[in-house]
Parts: sequence; C-alpha cells; structure tokens
Amino acid sequence: MRIVRGLPAVADVPLALTIGNFDGVHRGHQVMLERLCEAAEDLRLESAVLTFDPHPREYFARASNVASTSTSPRLSTVRAKAEYFAALGVSRMIVARFNAELAALSPVTFVDDILVRRLGARWILVGDDFRFGRARAGDISLLRGQAKTFTVEDMAPVKEEMLAAGYEILQSGHGYGAAGDGEFVYFDTLADFGTIFELIQIPKERREPDFVWPPAAS
Repeated sequence: MRIVRGLPAVADVPLALTIGNFDGVHRGHQVMLERLCEAAEDLRLESAVLTFDPHPREYFARASNVASTSTSPRLSTVRAKAEYFAALGVSRMIVARFNAELAALSPVTFVDDILVRRLGARWILVGDDFRFGRARAGDISLLRGQAKTFTVEDMAPVKEEMLAAGYEILQSGHGYGAAGDGEFVYFDTLADFGTIFELIQIPKERREPDFVWPPAAS
C-alpha cells in the first residue's frame, strides 16, 4: 500500500475513495473498507482512504485551549491504521494535515478542490452521518449535489451486525475494557483482527460514564 503524506497538488490517478478518521478500525470501518475495495475493483479504480492527522478533535481542542486530559485519546496511530488498511486490501492511504486552512474550507471548496481536483475521486463512499467542511456544514445531500464527476454511495452504521456478533455498542464510540484501578485497556471492541491490542493509561475521572463491561455474550 502506498502512503501519501499531505494532499497532492493535482490528482495522478482516478480513485475510489472513502473519508474518515478510522480511529480503531472497528468492524463498521472494516465493512466500509471491504466495500471500497470491491467497488474499486469493479470500476477499475485505485482504492484510497483519506484520513487526517492530527485527529480533528485534537486540533479543535488545542485551538480552543482545552486541556488534553479532557479529550478522548486516539485509539490508533497513523502507522497502526496503515497496517489495518493494507491488511484489508486498500491501495493508497492519504494522510492530510488537519490544520486551520483545512478546517476553514467551505464544503463546496472541500469537494471541488480537495476531492475532485487534488485527489481525483470518481467514486466516494461515506457513512450516512458524514459531515465535512467549515463548521461541519456539509452533509451527504450537499456531497451528492456537487457530484458532477463522481458518484456517491453511503453506508448506514453496521450496528445490527455487531450486536448479532455479541459486541457491546458504546455511545462514546470507543472500545475500552477495565483492566484495573486507574487504567483501561483498549480491546479493539468491534474488530476482527484478534491479536491487535493497544494499552492506554486512562485516569479514573476520564472513564466513559456509559461504559459497560464485559461485552454482551454471543
């Protein structure tokens, strides 16, 4: 898999693209990435993921002078995400620097300049709650409205499949398991990689109030 740091000035190949942070690469993410690779093969496009570093929530926390302890830690490093994407068959990972310039783009400019001109997206897959552009003003309806040279496919959350597999769905979206007093273990809640785990030290006061452990029995 090719890793591209930063946004290119102009597209080099047409892409089947999905967009997101993919923090943790849980089962719902995996379903999206499998669909991405399937569509890329059918359409003879290169499969690609556009992700961001730092995570947008980290950027906005710093911009607002919010203490780092008040934001949830990221679940996957850029390197870990690259390994997950490669294992799932993705051809290209584009890591865009999330900064003031990117955050200030209007939704239309994000589509026309970033997705079309600089990335060459011809087919785009997003979740049905996808938001983008300045103040998160863009949604899937706007994306479809701008789709002059690409097609859009949306995917609903895979909650039913995950519940059927015996996973606990957490409102926070993070997978933490109690490991002892004053720490949690991230256990890749909705993933099927099995042996991939990351240890995260989290003070008691930062534990998620809606956390339930152990996960529901299958």
